[in-house]
Amino acid sequence: MSKPVPSLGKVATAVKPWHRKARSLGISETQESKAYVAQIRREWASDARCLLRALLRECSYLPDAQARDFYRRHIMLRFKRYQYLRPASLSESRILSKLKEARHELRLLRRAADGHERSLLQVLLHAYGRKGKRYHHFLTEVLTTAAPGSSAEETPSEPLQPSWIPEHMERIPSAQDVFKYRISPRFARLNALVQSQVEVGPRTRRPLRRATFSTPASNVWKRTMPVKRQMNQFKKEHTDFLSRIFLPVPESDWERLRDLASGRLQPERKRPRRVPAQSYIAPEERASDSNVERNSTEPALSDTTTPSPNVSLWTPSLLIDTMHDTLRLRPIAPLYPGDRQEGHHITPRFMRRIYRRIWAICPMMVWDAESQTWDVKWGEQPVPKHAISSSRTAPSMDWSAMFEGVDEKGKRPRRSAASPANSAVEGSSSR
Repeated sequence: MSKPVPSLGKVATAVKPWHRKARSLGISETQESKAYVAQIRREWASDARCLLRALLRECSYLPDAQARDFYRRHIMLRFKRYQYLRPASLSESRILSKLKEARHELRLLRRAADGHERSLLQVLLHAYGRKGKRYHHFLTEVLTTAAPGSSAEETPSEPLQPSWIPEHMERIPSAQDVFKYRISPRFARLNALVQSQVEVGPRTRRPLRRATFSTPASNVWKRTMPVKRQMNQFKKEHTDFLSRIFLPVPESDWERLRDLASGRLQPERKRPRRVPAQSYIAPEERASDSNVERNSTEPALSDTTTPSPNVSLWTPSLLIDTMHDTLRLRPIAPLYPGDRQEGHHITPRFMRRIYRRIWAICPMMVWDAESQTWDVKWGEQPVPKHAISSSRTAPSMDWSAMFEGVDEKGKRPRRSAASPANSAVEGSSSR
């Protein structure tokens, strides 16, 4: 049984439409499709190699050592995952979507290296585990790590718990017509982290206000909610609950962020982009080339003369200068709405401001052997521009002399012409 022929319409925009020439030469539809698909996959492989080199090149321009190392390992891991897969096992739509994701990441890294604040913040959030794959690694570590000398499996789970509830969650009785959920007491580390974030956590757009969440127990007809509906509502609320939790980072990362945000450790400077390699030309050859161009019989381009179509007006030096100017002046399309076309200058002050925002949402957890509890430390909260710090106090000054002779409404009272003060002033002036 022959394999189905891939459709040409889905990928017609990916390569050049050379199938018309194949049809004109009398090539059959099956042969044309096979050759067409082979050409497509060769071009996809070439695009993937070019994207890999471009991504690794942009990683070297990031102004943070940990971000460079994280993205380099992450990119190599993602590309190696598809290295030994057979081309026939991947669909056309999946290959095109993965190439599109790689181009999006390349655009993000390029804008981050050029100093765009939102893109650079996104890159650093992934590098320090506030988003992405490292965030899920920290989440798995928190859910599986118990207190020293104890285990999460020592205490049995609460009875009468539905089987679809995760191990780290439990349903508690509620007086209202809702199902209430909380973190199981067996997971002391996650409980301590959530309680600390609710009490003294950072101020964000989506803060964690409570250590519990609830779902309705009955529908609009006051009937018991179906089990399938309970599962879907729990999954939605549980995902939102976990996304609001800021997971702890290792002690080395927390101390490094503290030093970078406070200025103890100077941030890295922006790395200049490498100039494309050019072939070496000896001075003697340059002089001979210039003499040849000067003594060339090609007509000069003026406003009155019309160049002949057979005459070449492009010299190698003019072509190279035009290409460099085009690449240099090409604007980068904004990745987020409202972004600036040109990036910010990457200065130590600019980087400290970004590190301060990241350090504020990075907790660190240390086990206290004396109290047998988890100690949670948070980074310093950045003060908003419109807020005034409570530690600043106004200087003690006597303002009575400045407002002397002014009433409660801020106006100076009028004085009559025959007042004693005026007569005294007139008498002193006459003397």
